[in-house]
Amino acid sequence: MDTSALLTSNSDVHGHSSYHGGDDSGHRGEGDAAPAGYYSEMTEIVLHQVQELMQDLGEKREADHRMLQEFRSRMHNMLEVTCKQIEDRLILQHEETNKEINVKMQFLNDVLERVVNLEGQITDFKNEVAMLYKEFHQ
Repeated sequence: MDTSALLTSNSDVHGHSSYHGGDDSGHRGEGDAAPAGYYSEMTEIVLHQVQELMQDLGEKREADHRMLQEFRSRMHNMLEVTCKQIEDRLILQHEETNKEINVKMQFLNDVLERVVNLEGQITDFKNEVAMLYKEFHQ
């Protein structure tokens, strides 16, 4: 909304540019007329103050926007750092887990190798017992 139109229309509503007062002490009595240009000067002062307020408001909004952008940027950076730390920890944990798995896999491989050897020895023993049985029964 155009504030100059509002202020201008506000002075028009009162119809004339008179004010109350009578003496030169700054207090005007009823029926005394305002000096020429009084209301236009007051309107300019008010408009100037409104413009300053609007400019100040705009500057504060821009500052808020910059602060939000900086906050967002910092949060993104913190998130990136935190994600990198989590990723590094996961990689270390996976490496440790892989070492443990490799040790256990080697142990399992050794056990299975002994099982295969024992199965072979059992098969050999079984075959020898079978031959002895055949020899005794012949």
